[in-house]
Amino acid sequence: MSKKSEPVIIIGMHRSGTSMLSDLLKDLGLYTGNSLGSHGEADFFLKLNDWLLSQTCASWDNPNTLEHIYKEDNKAEYNSFVGFLKTVISSPMFLKFKGIKQSKHWGFKDPVSSITLPFWLSVYPNAKVIYIKRHGLDVCNSLKVRNDKKFIKSMDRFKNKAAYGYYLIYKQFYGKDKRNRGFISSLLCKDFDYGLDLWDYYNAQCKKHLENVPDNRKIEIQYEVLLEQPEIELERAVSFIGLDANKEKISKVSKDVNSSRAYAYINKNADLITAKHKEVLKNHNY
Repeated sequence: MSKKSEPVIIIGMHRSGTSMLSDLLKDLGLYTGNSLGSHGEADFFLKLNDWLLSQTCASWDNPNTLEHIYKEDNKAEYNSFVGFLKTVISSPMFLKFKGIKQSKHWGFKDPVSSITLPFWLSVYPNAKVIYIKRHGLDVCNSLKVRNDKKFIKSMDRFKNKAAYGYYLIYKQFYGKDKRNRGFISSLLCKDFDYGLDLWDYYNAQCKKHLENVPDNRKIEIQYEVLLEQPEIELERAVSFIGLDANKEKISKVSKDVNSSRAYAYINKNADLITAKHKEVLKNHNY
């Protein structure tokens, strides 16, 4: 893998299957980084995305202010950010991502890349992009469940393990995977309707940023279809990337896919879908 080679960038709303897809493609030969966090994100690119968010006073769950950087009036600032990213990536710091691995095909996944994609396409103009989407209400439920579980687990550790507080402090200032360290994931996403609006925003941004990407450098995968027919969808992704993975290998990897996760929340709570939910879901063909 050379610095001049172009990556595969996996985008999509949080809890939409980016981690699962990245893990599957990793098993099929895509190099996704040397230092991966708890959700499979390469710490190198995660920190750069978080830097972009912080520079625009945005966060992954409240990202709207990031849009201002794309305005024509802020072109100088945008170009300076791109210049900074190129400097970091061309520096020895890139070894943190690359390690000693040599791979023809490499990429990274981070849902935040859905909204920072213009920067990455400026850095890597010939990158390939895989966009994965999932039913909005399943995503909202997953966001809420993740937050609740994380809070309960963290509080239990904080009360019963004396060193846990110091561990979190260390992780915040020195460790990797900072975005996923703490007591909660998102207070905002405890609100189901807010989570759906955020899902709508992320998917709209994915579509917007992909408009000018040539068809031969982008594909869209639906989470539910991937679960229901993993071999077909993975064959499509493998061909798109150019990975050297035969049908036997794809079949073996596909056996780890749990098809019961498709429409998991909706199948049990169809009566809770409101007219407003339906309007938002229609924006992305659900």
